[in-house]
This record gives sequence, structure tokens and C-alpha cells, in this order.
Amino acid sequence: MFENIIGHQRIVSQLTQEVEHKMLPGGLLFYGDPYSGKLSTALELARVLTCKQSGKWSCICSSCRQHRVLDHPYLLMLGSRYFNEEIAAAADTLQHSRSEGARFLFIRAVRKLTRRFDPMLWEGNESKLKKIQDPITKLEEELENFYPEVELPEERKLEKSLKKISSYCMELEKVVPRDTIPIDQIRAVNLWVHTSSSDQSKVVILENADKMGDASRNALLKTLEEPPEGTYFILLSARKGRILPTILSRVRHYYFPQRSSDVAAQVLQKIFRISSPEYSDLRSFFLAWRGVPLEKLRAQSEHFFSYVWGDSEWEPEKLDEFLQDSQLKLYFIPFLKELSETLGTYMTDSQSTLPVSYGVLESWNRKIKTALINFEHYNQAPDLLLEGLLYSMKEMV
Repeated sequence: MFENIIGHQRIVSQLTQEVEHKMLPGGLLFYGDPYSGKLSTALELARVLTCKQSGKWSCICSSCRQHRVLDHPYLLMLGSRYFNEEIAAAADTLQHSRSEGARFLFIRAVRKLTRRFDPMLWEGNESKLKKIQDPITKLEEELENFYPEVELPEERKLEKSLKKISSYCMELEKVVPRDTIPIDQIRAVNLWVHTSSSDQSKVVILENADKMGDASRNALLKTLEEPPEGTYFILLSARKGRILPTILSRVRHYYFPQRSSDVAAQVLQKIFRISSPEYSDLRSFFLAWRGVPLEKLRAQSEHFFSYVWGDSEWEPEKLDEFLQDSQLKLYFIPFLKELSETLGTYMTDSQSTLPVSYGVLESWNRKIKTALINFEHYNQAPDLLLEGLLYSMKEMV
């Protein structure tokens, strides 16, 4: 079991022992940086929990066959994700590889999106689900052509089919709530786990669990206090500190550290069939599929700090061009990440001579986090947040 998880040997060993000795809790929290394998591990755990045999990835039991294509009836998935970047990367892998593994990679990437439209989650809001039923149906019809037992079409037809699926997915992703997990969906989950009966384990995966509003958190809390037997809630988050302490106290914590460059290279090579050193890590790989110019953001980050502490002459036209970019909403979070990483380099480099104290650097880091919260949770304009951040940091020098 867990053979398809690359890296994270400590977590894999812990989960394996807990499953084998029936010590797994009903509530789990997988937290750590984005792209660190939290969802992959959660999905593998869900498969192992419902497996009727040994738990190996190659198991041929009906439950494992359903889980390999994310079509198991006792798996629910909620929350936002970088769906279309992953789908685009998986489609590219399938075009170049055409292997069974590439088929599963693509099917699972698409299903990570479509499982958000499980009718169970939309009870009481069927009118909205009805509006998108047509693209979901067409998408599923196209997806059937990629199952391992079906012969793949020739290259041109394959490319055409992949483009169709991609267009349907782009349409569907707009409907997935990005900033929260709605209270209606949490209530639907609570009803499902308490009323549906099964001899198999039921698994609920909540991605970006830190984005739940107060009502959703409180509704989930009631079920987490005493999950029904055989039911498992797996919460995923890159921001553990934004999850309610009352929820944290009711789940077991599993920390997913950032993958090393060597492990990231293994993931790119084994999963996405990429062996070139073009991408330094998984973050840069997925951001490239989103169309985020990471090198540009890094250059802007250096220019930003050079102005803040006065080591270079201010060139407002450079930053103004960035501020006015029509894609700033797309760039903003990755840019803040670059600012944080640059700050981290300064804070750990004993050879660097900076015109500010270590305490000021920590204050700057807090301001960056505040800007992120104001953008994600309060929908404040990114250009104003960035200008405010720049000048507030400049005043502290």
C-alpha cells in the first residue's frame, strides 16, 4: 500500500501502521506547502481503507478499480484546487506517453474536478447543478475513451478529444466555490455520513479546509466530535494556523514538508515523464501550466526589495507595468510567495549585510501574510494591496 506516493516515508509508515492496527482516527489533518502530495496521499488512504484485499495499488478488487479512476460511491471531495493546471499537465503527459499510468493520471486529474459535482453535495441547490449537467455529461462521455481497456485514438483525434475535455473543465471550474466550502455542502456531508449505510469505509476529503466560513466550521465540528464508525474526514490545508483550534483538537495532525529538489525531480520524471532540469520544483511546474511567468515575478521581487531598502534608484515604470498587468489577480499570490522566499533567503544568509534589523524582516513577512489574507478572504484589490505593502515596508527602513 501507498506504493504510488513518492517521498514522505515517515508519513507513509505511520499511516500504514495505523491502518494495519486499526488505530486510524476518524478525523485527520494533512497540512503543509502546496504541491507536497497531501491529496495524493489522502486518495491513496481512501483506497486502502475500502480495499477488500491487500491494499496494493495493483489490487483488482472492485473497490480499488473504482478508486483508481476516482469513481467510488463512498468517496466525497470538497473544496477548491488548481484543477486546470493539473489537467493540462496530465493531458500533455498522456499525449507524449500514451501509457496506462498516463491514462490514470489524466482520468484522476479530471475526476478531482468532477467529483465536486456529486449530486449528494448539491442537494437543495439542484437548479445550479442542472445548468452544468450538460458539460458534465459530455465530459464523462469523452472520458470513457481513456480507460485502460479502451484503445486510444490516433494522435490527431486524441488531441481533439483532450481539447474538448479541457474546455468542459474550464467551464466547470468556474462553478466550484473558490473562497469557501459552503455550509450547504457541509450539511449534506453530515446527513450522508449519518444516514447512508455501507459495509465499506466512507471517506470525506476537504481540500483547503482553512477557507471554510464560521458556519461551515461549526457544522463540521459537530460531526468531527464523534464521527460515525467507519467514516473518515481528511482535511487538507496549506495554512494550519487559519483552522479553528476546536477543529484542530479533534483531528490527528500529519505534516507534509516541502519536497526536496531530488524528490520533486522523481515526481516529474515518474509521474509526468519530464526529465529535463527546466523546472526547479513542482510549484514552478504547475505555475507554468497556469501561465504564471515565475522568472518575471522573481525579477520583480528583487526590484521590489531594492527599492524598499533604498539600494537602487526607484524606477516606478517597472512596477507600474506590473501593477497594471491585466493578469495581476493571477500573479498576485505567486508574487507574494516570491517576496516571502526572498525574505527567507535574507533572514538565513549570515553573509548578507542588510540596512534593516532581523525584527524588521519579520515584520515585513507578517505584512506579506496580511496582504495575502486581505486578498483571499476580503477580496481587496491586488494593485492597492501591493502598493500599500510597498510603501508601508519602505516606511520601516
